[in-house]
Amino acid sequence: MRERGETWAVDPEMREALDRLTADVRGEIHASSTSLHQQLSELIHEFESGIRRDFDAMAELLRGDIRALAESMVASLEQTDRRR
Repeated sequence: MRERGETWAVDPEMREALDRLTADVRGEIHASSTSLHQQLSELIHEFESGIRRDFDAMAELLRGDIRALAESMVASLEQTDRRR
């Protein structure tokens, strides 16, 4: 029986197979990580674009409301001036 911490000898063919498997797994992890990063970047870009479009639309509506309010105030002031 082996004592704790002792390792078994690995035959060279098994070591080579394990090294190839390790390299393959690392390659797959790297490829998946790169792909995930790219997908996240695209999603963030789409989200930013959507937020910007929504903000621009809301800003335009607000400009219209402010313009209408200003015109209404000018008309009201003109009526007040005519009454004097």
